[in-house]
Amino acid sequence: MLAGLARSGFLPTVWQPPQQVELLRRRSAYHQALGRQMTRIKNRLHAVLARHLVEVPVRDLFSDKGRAFLRGAEVPEDEKLQIELDLHLLETIEEARETARKELARLAHAHPRAQLLMSIPGIGYTTAIGILGAIGEIGRFSEPRKLVSYFGLNPIVHQSAQRCYTGRISKQGRCHARWLLVEAAHCAVRPAGPLRGFFLRIKARKGTNVAVVAAARKLTVIIWHMLTSGEPYRWAPERTTREKLGLMHYHATGIRRKGGVPKGTPRPAGYGTGVRSRTVRAARDKERLARAQGDYERLVKERAKSPRPPEIT
Repeated sequence: MLAGLARSGFLPTVWQPPQQVELLRRRSAYHQALGRQMTRIKNRLHAVLARHLVEVPVRDLFSDKGRAFLRGAEVPEDEKLQIELDLHLLETIEEARETARKELARLAHAHPRAQLLMSIPGIGYTTAIGILGAIGEIGRFSEPRKLVSYFGLNPIVHQSAQRCYTGRISKQGRCHARWLLVEAAHCAVRPAGPLRGFFLRIKARKGTNVAVVAAARKLTVIIWHMLTSGEPYRWAPERTTREKLGLMHYHATGIRRKGGVPKGTPRPAGYGTGVRSRTVRAARDKERLARAQGDYERLVKERAKSPRPPEIT
Protein backbone atom coordinates (compact mmCIF):
# COMPACT_ATOMS: atom_id res chain seq x y z
CA MET A 1 0.00 0.00 0.00
CA LEU A 2 2.80 2.44 0.86
CA ALA A 3 4.58 1.62 -2.39
CA GLY A 4 1.39 2.28 -4.34
CA LEU A 5 0.81 5.62 -2.61
CA ALA A 6 4.42 6.64 -3.23
CA ARG A 7 4.15 5.70 -6.91
CA SER A 8 0.97 7.78 -7.22
CA GLY A 9 2.52 10.81 -5.50
CA PHE A 10 0.18 10.84 -2.49
CA LEU A 11 2.93 10.68 0.15
CA PRO A 12 4.58 14.01 1.08
CA THR A 13 8.33 14.18 0.64
CA VAL A 14 10.83 15.40 3.24
CA TRP A 15 13.36 18.03 2.24
CA GLN A 16 16.91 16.90 2.93
CA PRO A 17 19.23 19.90 3.52
CA PRO A 18 22.41 19.84 1.42
CA GLN A 19 25.83 19.68 3.00
CA GLN A 20 26.37 23.46 2.82
CA VAL A 21 23.15 24.15 4.73
CA GLU A 22 24.08 21.56 7.36
CA LEU A 23 27.42 23.33 7.77
CA LEU A 24 25.70 26.66 8.41
CA ARG A 25 23.40 25.03 10.98
CA ARG A 26 26.23 23.30 12.86
CA ARG A 27 28.42 26.41 12.98
CA SER A 28 25.60 28.65 14.20
CA ALA A 29 24.40 26.15 16.82
CA TYR A 30 27.95 25.65 18.12
CA HIS A 31 28.48 29.41 18.44
CA GLN A 32 25.24 29.73 20.43
CA ALA A 33 26.18 26.77 22.67
CA LEU A 34 29.48 28.43 23.57
CA GLY A 35 27.59 31.60 24.49
CA ARG A 36 25.30 29.64 26.82
CA GLN A 37 28.31 28.07 28.55
CA MET A 38 29.86 31.51 29.09
CA THR A 39 26.60 32.74 30.64
CA ARG A 40 26.54 29.80 33.09
CA ILE A 41 30.10 30.48 34.22
CA LYS A 42 29.42 34.19 34.72
CA ASN A 43 26.31 33.41 36.75
CA ARG A 44 28.34 31.08 39.00
CA LEU A 45 30.91 33.80 39.62
CA HIS A 46 28.19 36.31 40.46
CA ALA A 47 26.68 33.76 42.86
CA VAL A 48 30.00 33.36 44.71
CA LEU A 49 30.17 37.10 45.38
CA ALA A 50 26.50 37.23 46.37
CA ARG A 51 26.91 34.39 48.89
CA HIS A 52 29.55 36.35 50.79
CA LEU A 53 27.97 39.82 50.31
CA VAL A 54 30.95 41.12 48.35
CA GLU A 55 30.22 44.46 46.69
CA VAL A 56 31.57 44.83 43.17
CA PRO A 57 33.40 48.19 42.74
CA VAL A 58 33.68 47.98 38.93
CA ARG A 59 30.94 48.36 36.36
CA ASP A 60 31.94 45.35 34.24
CA LEU A 61 32.90 42.36 36.38
CA PHE A 62 34.52 40.57 33.44
CA SER A 63 36.72 43.37 32.15
CA ASP A 64 40.44 43.39 32.97
CA LYS A 65 39.84 45.34 36.20
CA GLY A 66 36.88 43.16 37.10
CA ARG A 67 38.83 39.93 36.67
CA ALA A 68 41.68 41.29 38.75
CA PHE A 69 39.14 42.13 41.45
CA LEU A 70 37.69 38.60 41.25
CA ARG A 71 41.10 37.01 41.77
CA GLY A 72 41.73 39.17 44.85
CA ALA A 73 38.23 39.06 46.35
CA GLU A 74 37.96 38.37 50.08
CA VAL A 75 36.23 34.99 50.04
CA PRO A 76 37.11 31.61 51.62
CA GLU A 77 39.95 29.56 50.13
CA ASP A 78 37.66 26.98 48.53
CA GLU A 79 35.72 29.77 46.83
CA LYS A 80 38.97 31.33 45.58
CA LEU A 81 39.83 28.02 43.94
CA GLN A 82 36.43 27.93 42.24
CA ILE A 83 36.86 31.52 41.02
CA GLU A 84 40.29 30.75 39.59
CA LEU A 85 39.09 27.61 37.81
CA ASP A 86 35.98 29.32 36.44
CA LEU A 87 38.01 32.27 35.14
CA HIS A 88 40.42 29.90 33.42
CA LEU A 89 37.49 28.02 31.89
CA LEU A 90 35.85 31.29 30.83
CA GLU A 91 38.99 32.46 29.04
CA THR A 92 39.25 29.13 27.22
CA ILE A 93 35.63 29.28 26.05
CA GLU A 94 36.05 32.92 24.98
CA GLU A 95 38.97 31.93 22.74
CA ALA A 96 36.93 29.09 21.25
CA ARG A 97 33.95 31.39 20.68
CA GLU A 98 36.16 33.98 18.99
CA THR A 99 37.44 31.28 16.62
CA ALA A 100 33.86 30.16 15.92
CA ARG A 101 32.84 33.77 15.28
CA LYS A 102 35.64 34.20 12.72
CA GLU A 103 34.49 31.02 10.99
CA LEU A 104 30.96 32.47 10.78
CA ALA A 105 32.44 35.68 9.36
CA ARG A 106 34.24 33.70 6.64
CA LEU A 107 31.04 31.89 5.76
CA ALA A 108 29.09 35.17 5.59
CA HIS A 109 31.85 36.82 3.55
CA ALA A 110 31.42 34.15 0.87
CA HIS A 111 27.59 34.13 1.04
CA PRO A 112 25.89 37.01 -0.88
CA ARG A 113 22.51 36.38 0.77
CA ALA A 114 24.04 36.75 4.23
CA GLN A 115 25.29 40.21 3.26
CA LEU A 116 21.82 40.96 1.88
CA LEU A 117 20.21 40.17 5.25
CA MET A 118 22.81 42.28 7.04
CA SER A 119 21.17 45.40 5.61
CA ILE A 120 18.40 44.88 8.22
CA PRO A 121 19.17 46.68 11.52
CA GLY A 122 19.89 44.17 14.28
CA ILE A 123 21.10 41.38 11.97
CA GLY A 124 24.87 40.81 11.89
CA TYR A 125 26.78 38.06 10.19
CA THR A 126 26.23 35.58 13.05
CA THR A 127 22.45 36.09 12.97
CA ALA A 128 22.35 36.04 9.16
CA ILE A 129 24.16 32.69 8.98
CA GLY A 130 21.80 31.20 11.59
CA ILE A 131 18.71 32.37 9.69
CA LEU A 132 19.99 31.16 6.32
CA GLY A 133 20.93 27.80 7.81
CA ALA A 134 17.41 27.41 9.21
CA ILE A 135 15.70 28.44 5.96
CA GLY A 136 17.86 26.53 3.51
CA GLU A 137 16.26 27.12 0.12
CA ILE A 138 13.76 29.97 0.14
CA GLY A 139 11.92 28.35 -2.77
CA ARG A 140 10.55 25.76 -0.35
CA PHE A 141 8.16 28.41 1.00
CA SER A 142 5.66 29.63 -1.57
CA GLU A 143 4.43 32.49 0.64
CA PRO A 144 5.62 34.39 3.74
CA ARG A 145 3.13 32.85 6.17
CA LYS A 146 4.57 29.39 5.53
CA LEU A 147 8.00 30.63 6.60
CA VAL A 148 6.42 32.27 9.66
CA SER A 149 4.77 28.95 10.55
CA TYR A 150 8.07 27.12 9.98
CA PHE A 151 9.69 29.33 12.64
CA GLY A 152 6.75 28.92 15.05
CA LEU A 153 5.88 32.64 15.10
CA ASN A 154 2.29 32.16 13.96
CA PRO A 155 -0.48 32.56 16.60
CA ILE A 156 -2.48 29.56 17.75
CA VAL A 157 -6.12 29.70 16.56
CA HIS A 158 -8.99 28.12 18.50
CA GLN A 159 -12.28 27.88 16.60
CA SER A 160 -15.65 26.69 17.85
CA ALA A 161 -18.83 27.29 15.87
CA GLN A 162 -18.93 31.00 15.03
CA ARG A 163 -16.22 31.99 17.54
CA CYS A 164 -12.52 32.30 16.83
CA TYR A 165 -9.79 32.93 19.41
CA THR A 166 -6.12 33.66 18.78
CA GLY A 167 -3.60 32.88 21.50
CA ARG A 168 0.14 32.83 21.92
CA ILE A 169 2.56 31.79 19.17
CA SER A 170 2.80 28.09 18.39
CA LYS A 171 6.57 27.82 19.14
CA GLN A 172 6.83 24.93 16.71
CA GLY A 173 9.70 24.56 14.30
CA ARG A 174 13.30 25.66 14.70
CA CYS A 175 13.66 27.28 18.10
CA HIS A 176 17.20 28.53 17.39
CA ALA A 177 16.07 30.63 14.42
CA ARG A 178 13.04 31.89 16.36
CA TRP A 179 15.32 33.06 19.18
CA LEU A 180 17.59 34.82 16.68
CA LEU A 181 14.66 36.66 15.09
CA VAL A 182 13.26 37.81 18.43
CA GLU A 183 16.68 39.09 19.50
CA ALA A 184 17.12 40.86 16.16
CA ALA A 185 13.67 42.45 16.50
CA HIS A 186 14.79 44.30 19.63
CA CYS A 187 17.31 46.25 17.51
CA ALA A 188 15.32 46.35 14.26
CA VAL A 189 12.52 48.44 15.83
CA ARG A 190 14.84 51.22 17.02
CA PRO A 191 15.54 53.11 13.74
CA ALA A 192 12.78 55.19 12.17
CA GLY A 193 10.70 53.31 9.64
CA PRO A 194 7.52 51.27 9.11
CA LEU A 195 8.76 48.47 11.37
CA ARG A 196 9.16 50.83 14.31
CA GLY A 197 5.71 52.32 13.67
CA PHE A 198 4.24 48.81 13.65
CA PHE A 199 6.04 48.01 16.91
CA LEU A 200 4.78 51.16 18.64
CA ARG A 201 1.18 50.50 17.60
CA ILE A 202 1.24 46.95 19.00
CA LYS A 203 3.08 48.10 22.13
CA ALA A 204 0.40 50.68 22.95
CA ARG A 205 -2.28 47.97 22.89
CA LYS A 206 -0.60 44.79 24.15
CA GLY A 207 2.73 45.69 25.76
CA THR A 208 6.40 45.45 24.86
CA ASN A 209 6.85 41.67 24.90
CA VAL A 210 3.95 40.96 22.55
CA ALA A 211 5.07 43.82 20.30
CA VAL A 212 8.62 42.44 20.00
CA VAL A 213 7.34 39.00 19.00
CA ALA A 214 4.96 40.61 16.49
CA ALA A 215 7.91 42.57 15.08
CA ALA A 216 9.87 39.31 14.79
CA ARG A 217 7.01 37.86 12.76
CA LYS A 218 6.94 40.95 10.54
CA LEU A 219 10.72 40.67 10.20
CA THR A 220 10.29 37.10 8.94
CA VAL A 221 7.91 38.35 6.25
CA ILE A 222 10.44 41.00 5.22
CA ILE A 223 13.22 38.38 5.07
CA TRP A 224 11.07 36.20 2.77
CA HIS A 225 10.54 39.11 0.38
CA MET A 226 14.22 40.07 0.45
CA LEU A 227 15.47 36.56 -0.28
CA THR A 228 12.82 36.06 -2.98
CA SER A 229 13.43 39.34 -4.80
CA GLY A 230 17.13 39.77 -4.00
CA GLU A 231 16.63 43.39 -2.91
CA PRO A 232 18.15 44.87 0.29
CA TYR A 233 16.15 46.35 3.13
CA ARG A 234 14.67 49.63 1.92
CA TRP A 235 14.96 51.41 5.29
CA ALA A 236 18.51 50.26 6.02
CA PRO A 237 20.73 52.89 7.75
CA GLU A 238 23.64 53.30 5.35
CA ARG A 239 26.27 53.98 7.99
CA THR A 240 25.27 51.02 10.18
CA THR A 241 25.23 48.62 7.23
CA ARG A 242 28.64 49.82 6.09
CA GLU A 243 30.07 49.31 9.58
CA LYS A 244 28.65 45.78 9.83
CA LEU A 245 30.06 44.80 6.44
CA GLY A 246 33.43 46.27 7.38
CA LEU A 247 33.50 44.32 10.65
CA MET A 248 32.59 41.11 8.82
CA HIS A 249 35.36 41.74 6.27
CA TYR A 250 37.91 42.31 9.05
CA HIS A 251 36.93 39.17 10.99
CA ALA A 252 36.95 37.08 7.82
CA THR A 253 40.20 38.30 6.26
CA GLY A 254 42.03 40.14 9.04
CA ILE A 255 42.32 43.19 6.75
CA ARG A 256 40.62 46.47 7.58
CA ARG A 257 38.82 48.33 4.85
CA LYS A 258 40.39 51.66 4.02
CA GLY A 259 38.04 54.61 4.26
CA GLY A 260 38.30 58.22 3.25
CA VAL A 261 39.16 59.67 -0.15
CA PRO A 262 40.90 57.28 -2.59
CA LYS A 263 44.54 57.94 -3.30
CA GLY A 264 45.11 60.31 -6.23
CA THR A 265 41.81 62.16 -5.85
CA PRO A 266 42.31 65.93 -6.42
CA ARG A 267 41.52 68.31 -3.59
CA PRO A 268 38.17 70.14 -3.65
CA ALA A 269 37.99 73.69 -4.93
CA GLY A 270 37.24 75.08 -1.47
CA TYR A 271 40.24 73.41 0.22
CA GLY A 272 41.92 75.77 2.69
CA THR A 273 39.20 78.43 2.45
CA GLY A 274 37.28 77.33 5.56
CA VAL A 275 34.19 76.36 3.55
CA ARG A 276 32.84 72.90 4.33
CA SER A 277 33.34 70.46 1.46
CA ARG A 278 31.23 67.67 2.97
CA THR A 279 27.51 67.56 3.59
CA VAL A 280 26.42 68.38 7.11
CA ARG A 281 25.32 65.18 8.87
CA ALA A 282 21.94 66.55 9.97
CA ALA A 283 21.14 67.70 6.43
CA ARG A 284 22.29 64.37 4.98
CA ASP A 285 20.10 62.42 7.38
CA LYS A 286 17.17 64.70 6.66
CA GLU A 287 17.63 64.15 2.93
CA ARG A 288 17.82 60.36 3.42
CA LEU A 289 14.65 60.30 5.53
CA ALA A 290 12.82 62.44 2.99
CA ARG A 291 13.88 60.09 0.20
CA ALA A 292 12.76 57.04 2.20
CA GLN A 293 9.46 58.75 3.06
CA GLY A 294 8.87 59.38 -0.63
CA ASP A 295 9.55 55.71 -1.42
CA TYR A 296 7.15 54.65 1.31
CA GLU A 297 4.40 56.93 -0.01
CA ARG A 298 4.96 55.53 -3.48
CA LEU A 299 4.56 51.98 -2.14
CA VAL A 300 1.31 52.98 -0.42
CA LYS A 301 -0.05 54.38 -3.68
CA GLU A 302 0.96 51.23 -5.58
CA ARG A 303 -0.74 49.12 -2.93
CA ALA A 304 -3.95 51.08 -3.31
CA LYS A 305 -3.91 50.48 -7.08
CA SER A 306 -2.82 46.84 -6.95
CA PRO A 307 -5.60 44.22 -6.65
CA ARG A 308 -3.40 42.03 -4.41
CA PRO A 309 -1.00 44.16 -2.36
CA PRO A 310 2.33 42.68 -1.25
CA GLU A 311 2.52 41.67 2.41
CA ILE A 312 5.76 43.56 3.00
CA THR A 313 3.80 46.81 3.35
